[in-house]
Amino acid sequence: NEMRKILPEKVPFEDAVFNIKNSCQFLAKIAAGKIKEALKYVGDRLHQNYRINGNKKMKEFVEAILSKNPEYWFVSGSGPSVCSNINDFEGIPYLKDVLKLRVNNRGMIVSE
Repeated sequence: NEMRKILPEKVPFEDAVFNIKNSCQFLAKIAAGKIKEALKYVGDRLHQNYRINGNKKMKEFVEAILSKNPEYWFVSGSGPSVCSNINDFEGIPYLKDVLKLRVNNRGMIVSE
């Protein structure tokens, strides 16, 4: 995939630490059932910026989302999707599909 090819071979130490911290905080909040608090830790310095800046349309799309001041947002996968909590989609370019999903506080239950 083209978006995977633009990732650097090496990353700054501070960015790696930032991602590890966020991953740990995110998982700790999820484990404690604090879904809304977990969303504060979706920031990423190892992938998002490269993928966003690697595609002009993606950059315009994310900038439009950020102009809506979301509480959280993140690029999902290698960049084809963006998850956010905005409700106003006016003026967002290249918008194809919007999935309005609710958080399930019970999570996935596996049983026999």
